[in-house]
Amino acid sequence: MTLRFFHCFASVLLLLSVSSLALAQGRAVLQDAQLQQLGLQKTWSTQLPIGAKGAKLSSLAQAISPDDMQTVFEVKHQGRSTMFSSRDLSPFGKPLGVEGAKAKADQFVARLDQSKEKPELVEHQVPEVLLLAQSSSGVLTALDGQTGRKLWSQLPGQAFYPSQKASADAKYVATVNGLTLYVLHRENGELFWKRNLSGPPTAGAVVGDGHIYAPLMNGIIEIFDLQDATKPVGRFQSYGQIFANPTITEATVMWPTNRGFVYAGNSFDDKFRYRIEATGEVIASTTHLAPSLNFFATTSGYVYCIYQRDGRIEWRRSYGEPIVASVPAIDDIAYVVLQRGGMHAVEAYTGKEMWYVPGVSQFLAVSGEYVYVLDKSQRILKLEKASGALMGQLSVRDFDYFYTNLESDRLILGTLSGVLYVLQETGKEFPQVHIPLKTGDEEEVPAEEETEKPEEPMEETTKPADGNPFGGGGNPFGGGGGSNPFGGGNPFGGGSGGNDASGGSSDSSNPFGGGGGSNPFGGSNPFGGDDSGGAMDNPFGN
Repeated sequence: MTLRFFHCFASVLLLLSVSSLALAQGRAVLQDAQLQQLGLQKTWSTQLPIGAKGAKLSSLAQAISPDDMQTVFEVKHQGRSTMFSSRDLSPFGKPLGVEGAKAKADQFVARLDQSKEKPELVEHQVPEVLLLAQSSSGVLTALDGQTGRKLWSQLPGQAFYPSQKASADAKYVATVNGLTLYVLHRENGELFWKRNLSGPPTAGAVVGDGHIYAPLMNGIIEIFDLQDATKPVGRFQSYGQIFANPTITEATVMWPTNRGFVYAGNSFDDKFRYRIEATGEVIASTTHLAPSLNFFATTSGYVYCIYQRDGRIEWRRSYGEPIVASVPAIDDIAYVVLQRGGMHAVEAYTGKEMWYVPGVSQFLAVSGEYVYVLDKSQRILKLEKASGALMGQLSVRDFDYFYTNLESDRLILGTLSGVLYVLQETGKEFPQVHIPLKTGDEEEVPAEEETEKPEEPMEETTKPADGNPFGGGGNPFGGGGGSNPFGGGNPFGGGSGGNDASGGSSDSSNPFGGGGGSNPFGGSNPFGGDDSGGAMDNPFGN
């Protein structure tokens, strides 16, 4: 009797556990009927391999390469659509190319019955889209942004060491794990080279035109040659600490510091351009509107629109509330999300108010006609782009990760446990891309007198500082004289012993100022966990 009771009890527990697992897996699901009400459809969904138990999705980056385009010929006929891509393979196993794909499409059109309806042939230029998902365990996963297919998954560095947001260009992926910068091949994730940073990183390294820019806690951005890691390191020096990823354009690399300064240097070499002193702290990354404008906002409620070539302020406007998010600027409209909720849409070139929607907490994406945002009640709102009118809403309470998409019209959301959804407007098989798809020399900028100006300035503007990133004067920190411009042996203030810039121990090998030893974090495992990171193999052998 006791044995039978035990078996029954074990069966009940098994059923309960299976039911709980099924319930957990059934959460964070978007039904097709729900999406259709908002005029959306699922592009794809997946479960990310985030690594060891307890790991979470820590960052997501989207890289759209303008250098790796495919041409797709779409034949529309009697409600059906047939695609022919330049990357389709011939019978000999080689890509068709543009001419081959066009010939295949023409042959297909010639075989269609055109007595009732003439087929339409549409040419699409489709860029390569890469999603880079970084987990707290250190696992970096690359996905095809069009299909969701997993391209590769690697652990660059040590498991559960802090990893920063990844960045990529057409050939390489850059990521930081611990105190080491790793450069991987974009195609397969294999290691290209790695190099130690001179200090603790505070944001992700970004790939520019032949260079990689890695921001450090002490306000330095180290510059590495993308092709040759043995070349000497260049650097940009700034005042304050950097907590936001730098923004790369064809002309500039721009970054803010926690002291209210925004800096800019060339994105093709190590030449410094200018510094702007803002009214308030700048928390989020700057944004770019091609060909010539950059935007940023401050915690004191100001939004700045600047001319990226020389830092001239086009307009500045106060919103009276803190702003801690970036300012997306797409299709000549800038979107300002207030920290306490609400979003302003303004004309990008003049700062003139277009419309305002209360309760908005995050910008998600924008298409040709609509803007998609997240509100404080955890709902996706579909707004008319021209007026801000509410066109529909969708509850997404089971999701806790939302990507601000400045690069395309796709909606990207998921969970910290690794569920990822990509949504598109119904019938839009190809993404609408918001970044320039042609590269070359520095962008052509309209002459100063031809640049559109507001009829009346929004507010009296401030002038950018000169070429000195510290703003003139022998010592910007007011310290003693001598060859050290920081006025003492330690630019951060604190102990004066040795060469320790953190003001702690004089052991220069430890940038964190902790105890001695080869581990800069102090202890055998700086994060208190098992160094194996859940018995995950480390392909890099460090």
